[in-house]
Amino acid sequence: MKRKDTKALPFSKRLDKQVPEYGELKIVIADAIYVPQVLPLTILEQIESELTFINPKYKDALKYGRSLQGIQREIKLFGKIESEKQNKNRRKNQSKNQSKNQTNDPSVIQTVIRLPRGYSNRLLEIFHEQSINYTLEDQRLSKNNITYNSQIDLYEYQLPIVKEAFQKEQGVIESPCGSGKTVMAIYLLSLCQEKTLWVTHTLDLLRQSTKQLAKNLNLQPHDIGTIGAGQYRISDTVTVGLVQSLIKHKEQLVREGFGTVIVDEAHRVPSETFRSVVDPLPAKYRFGITATAQRKDGLEPILFNTIGPMVGKIEEKDLLQAEKIIIPRAVPIFTNFYTKVQEPYSTLMTALIKDEERNHFLAEKVLQHLKDQDCGLLISERIEHCYIIADLLKTMQTSLSVVVLTGKTERLQREENIQKARDGKIQLIVATRVADEGLDIPRLNKLFLATPSRAVSKVKQQVGRIMRTHPDKKEAFVFDFIDYRIPVLQNQVKIRSKLYQQLGCPIS
Repeated sequence: MKRKDTKALPFSKRLDKQVPEYGELKIVIADAIYVPQVLPLTILEQIESELTFINPKYKDALKYGRSLQGIQREIKLFGKIESEKQNKNRRKNQSKNQSKNQTNDPSVIQTVIRLPRGYSNRLLEIFHEQSINYTLEDQRLSKNNITYNSQIDLYEYQLPIVKEAFQKEQGVIESPCGSGKTVMAIYLLSLCQEKTLWVTHTLDLLRQSTKQLAKNLNLQPHDIGTIGAGQYRISDTVTVGLVQSLIKHKEQLVREGFGTVIVDEAHRVPSETFRSVVDPLPAKYRFGITATAQRKDGLEPILFNTIGPMVGKIEEKDLLQAEKIIIPRAVPIFTNFYTKVQEPYSTLMTALIKDEERNHFLAEKVLQHLKDQDCGLLISERIEHCYIIADLLKTMQTSLSVVVLTGKTERLQREENIQKARDGKIQLIVATRVADEGLDIPRLNKLFLATPSRAVSKVKQQVGRIMRTHPDKKEAFVFDFIDYRIPVLQNQVKIRSKLYQQLGCPIS
């Protein structure tokens, strides 16, 4: 019988051979951090506390009186593992009511503790504070055997951040729209010289990433592996995978020998789907790139504990100084919308998008501010609303070139419309949240926020769509429709106004 290659397995599956008997404290870093010996109970409780988070879904369900069935109250990033030998000994000793290694000190836990990779700095900090001696064994996967032919020349504001990330070996890079996040990540993986898995979550981003990787690494598109869209094709260099497909093959991925993992739109890592894909991979290098690490639900610590700490951040001022972005002017437009039914929030939104007076007012303002040479983006939270507004605009001005982009738009149609917008053949794109990520149209110069939002990270991404420079673009505007007669929506305005100030947007 062929022997199983235990090195291809997650460290947690190899504990019988790797974990020494009770004695010296040794830390192993692989797919996660393993403390396979003893820890004082007080320290264990501290670690558990720092790696336990209230589940936002549970909190919302409790707040709004929805069923809590099937929703975990807490998200825990730690685990306790016993090797099979330890299990056998425990069962044997339980039957004899004694243990060979039993201690009279109840504050000592004999176990193997699995902690997320990004927690390593904090763990060592705790050990230093408590004067705990340890040895560190690195079992991360690294072959360092690939030379990439990178065609990239980084800008001055990019290079120090990429070098810092490479030296730290894991962590998150936060960089605004238009700052070259993808290019920085490609340069970074070329420094690592490892077989790479690039994780993304939409077909559009998969195709964009594949195209960028091939271009900047002097490869052909077929040289880039693909997991998703009905394919499971691993490349010897870089493979781009859809997280929805990766999760179906997560055990196989551990055996594919990836030495670098890069997560695009890394602010999504706190979701269970992303974490279950990234967390088991023992790659030496683990990076995340995102326009903003901030999340509405406050779960940023899960991102950093899974990927690693923030290793670099590009500010809008850096891009402005390098003439890589345009700071838009924020223009508030006050509606007269009012409804007596303001709770729950979903009912309020339904009333808002179906209010004929507000929709006509919105369409009139769009036509007033959208000029022939402009390329505008109107964003609504509801698909139905997108079509209502688009139909209204076409009726009011038949010559207007307007298209609707939603998650239901067919791929070929979506790609064709995006290319037309890039070529200046479309004046207005009406879109849902699909515009929040991966909409690469530098020509966009006017943004219309047709529905309210208090999610700072989402609005920041949306504003970022019109901040890219383009030869035909001299200025940019955000038109924010404010429903001041609704108290809850008025409060959201304050949140967005603060964001505009942070971005340096003049407010008319």
